[in-house]
Amino acid sequence: MSRILTLAAVALLAGGSFSKAGADAPGVRIVEIPVAAREAPLNVTIWYPAAGEGTSRLLVGGNRLFRGTLGWQDAPIAEGRYPLVLVSHGSGGSFTALGWIASRLAAAGFIVAGPNHPGTMTGDSIPADTVTVW
Repeated sequence: MSRILTLAAVALLAGGSFSKAGADAPGVRIVEIPVAAREAPLNVTIWYPAAGEGTSRLLVGGNRLFRGTLGWQDAPIAEGRYPLVLVSHGSGGSFTALGWIASRLAAAGFIVAGPNHPGTMTGDSIPADTVTVW
């Protein structure tokens, strides 16, 4: 799997594109998934090839360190079948900061899903909680 992701990243960085999507930016949707064992839902950001404009342009992940990435919020998904890439941020991170690669993968014809890991994100990273994810 890491070999496929590496090849996709190389193709993207080289300027290659496999996408048939017609939008000038990929679609992005942020969903909350209820988890019975937790008090709060799991937040997941999904990037995907868009078939057009969504409800608005959404800047994802902009802060003092990252410019952020634009996507069409809740845009219709482009017709077709797309492979899924699951991306996991590191300890002390956030998936929204990975929009730069998630949006490029979506523009190249992938659906990219990234959950935020409670207890190991920017602002709430606790080293002891990091290992409990596993």
